[in-house]
Amino acid sequence: MSIALTASQTRFLRGQAHDLKALLQTGGKGVTPAFIAELNEVLERHELVQRRLDLHSGEVELSKAAPGAQMQVSEQAMVTLHGPRWRLLIIGAGQLSRFLAQIALAMDYSVTVCDPREEYRAGWHVDGVQLVHEMPDDVVIDMKLDRRSAVVALTHDPKLDDLALMEALKSEAFYVGAIGSRLNNSKRRERLLEFDL
Repeated sequence: MSIALTASQTRFLRGQAHDLKALLQTGGKGVTPAFIAELNEVLERHELVQRRLDLHSGEVELSKAAPGAQMQVSEQAMVTLHGPRWRLLIIGAGQLSRFLAQIALAMDYSVTVCDPREEYRAGWHVDGVQLVHEMPDDVVIDMKLDRRSAVVALTHDPKLDDLALMEALKSEAFYVGAIGSRLNNSKRRERLLEFDL
């Protein structure tokens, strides 16, 4: 259902609107292929970067962002942040891992599932998820977990879960967790305390 406006109503509403024109170009040269290539290269290295747009000259500068940096706007410049996707490392290729991976993908995480056990990996597949067979502690180290990373251990196998947890707890990951009963969690805590974790 549409409502027709009178001429006076239309004039009134136009008078309430601002007279600014939409700005579609960012920076004096816009978003160039060279800028996009540079940004993609930095994001592939999982670095957090900032893009500074000088509002007077239109010059654009890309640089490494400090941890905890935030978007800023002043009369001189606008600074935006661009970072790597949030990452989730799941230890174990089981049924629960499949559900967790699907949820993380829906939230636009980059998901890696690690399970060195062939019998678990054989029938495991979720589109968009990287499945690796290395030992969990090696994967944690190789991924260079940062503040945009989480690790969840779901194998119920201390030989696999504990290896991953020991390395993950030393990282900057924002979340490190494991599944288990109260008894198993208590035993896990005792084992990790033996390694001062």
